Amino acid sequence: MDRKIAEMKEKAVSEKEFIQALYQRAEERYRTLTVKDTLYKTEEIRDILAGREKIVEFDRELYQKLILKIYLCNGNMAEVEFLNGGRMKVGYTDKKPGKEANGYNS
Repeated sequence: MDRKIAEMKEKAVSEKEFIQALYQRAEERYRTLTVKDTLYKTEEIRDILAGREKIVEFDRELYQKLILKIYLCNGNMAEVEFLNGGRMKVGYTDKKPGKEANGYNS
């Protein structure tokens, strides 16, 4: 479309045809546009968490509403990607009865 508009500039085309081509290009760009809605999604996260007490155990519903992905890293670390694109690294331990934090007996 950009090439067509450049050619139209060189040729003697009517103003109406030129404007129509510009609108077509704008329509194409609009369809392929990725909207950055980070602020909206951040507000959505705030609304979901509003009025909740400290979270002490896994909540599947909350997980599904807030988290896009969890990346497991070496050394008992994970990186959590939230709905708004924000990320946070967290440490974790395996606390099974009778085992050390890393999962092995001492």
